[in-house]
Amino acid sequence: MRTFLPGSAALIVCLWQTLAPSAQAARAGGSAAQEALVRCRQMYGGDRGKAGNQAKPLWVESCFRRATGHYPSEVGLPLYPPGYDWFTNPDHY
Repeated sequence: MRTFLPGSAALIVCLWQTLAPSAQAARAGGSAAQEALVRCRQMYGGDRGKAGNQAKPLWVESCFRRATGHYPSEVGLPLYPPGYDWFTNPDHY
């Protein structure tokens, strides 16, 4: 059991190091990514009915993906920050 734990820890560290550069490269354009996210939220803001409101996060994610080539979670940006009220304030961050 003792040999398994260090081996798995080493594997996790190696995987972490290989995946970290791509996340850091995506975060390099933080302000541009933030602006793209705000633009996409503005584009799909407002009330779109019950079905449209449920699909809105998918539309914002796909818009962001088209604009930056990454999903918001890959860049480390929340789709809607805590306390964000898209219905009453769709264009304000």
